[in-house]
Amino acid sequence: MQIKVMTFNLRIDVPVDGAYQWRFRIPSVLAMIEKHNPDILMLQETTPAMLADIKQLEKKYGYYYMGRNQDLQGEGCPIYYKKKDYRIKAADTIWLSQTPRTPGSMDPEEGFPRIASMIVLQHTDGKLLRFLNTHLAYRSSRAKDINLKVLFDFIQSFPERIPTILGGDFNEGAAKIKKYMPRDLQFAPSLDLGNTYHEFKGGDGISQIDYLLYQEGLQSKDVMVDRSPFFQLLPSDHYPVIGVFTL
Repeated sequence: MQIKVMTFNLRIDVPVDGAYQWRFRIPSVLAMIEKHNPDILMLQETTPAMLADIKQLEKKYGYYYMGRNQDLQGEGCPIYYKKKDYRIKAADTIWLSQTPRTPGSMDPEEGFPRIASMIVLQHTDGKLLRFLNTHLAYRSSRAKDINLKVLFDFIQSFPERIPTILGGDFNEGAAKIKKYMPRDLQFAPSLDLGNTYHEFKGGDGISQIDYLLYQEGLQSKDVMVDRSPFFQLLPSDHYPVIGVFTL
């Protein structure tokens, strides 16, 4: 059994982006997703309004979303899954703070809540898989440490040992992530594929901060970073990371 997973930070909708504002990028975002046709799609920096703009994905995908704000709205880390192949068995979201079960909680140095969303899916053949999607702090080094510790403690707290894939925008290099990650979690072999964040400048990018990681029961077969424009426009200020895993 093969599973194609795509993690993609779409860049929030803000007027300061000018020609790269969200409304201009929607067709290129959809084209990128259609090109890879992932079984599981993890998005970051998405709001309910943005999800409505890509609602056509729901013809093929179901999804789980919870916003990071106190009212459970705002930016989220939705996870999409192909409806014909999977059904959702469980879902959860935690706040990557000192009070993970308090909606909207955050480190004051960071100034934004940070979350991780999780779903357990059952494939049509009966197999269970777990997927997590996250977007970590970028302003505060202290907040990053808290985010990583809470995230990996959450993963280690799961009572069932189900094959697990974690994706997202970590806003950090691999060295700091490795400091906190458990031994049974490993990077998909993408650390030599180059940068994923580029500030809409394209090219080789600025830094590698988007990753796919995986746990027991899975093997990483192929991983790539896609730097393609569509309709002469870069879909986001991040390049997506796409990985194929075998179960």
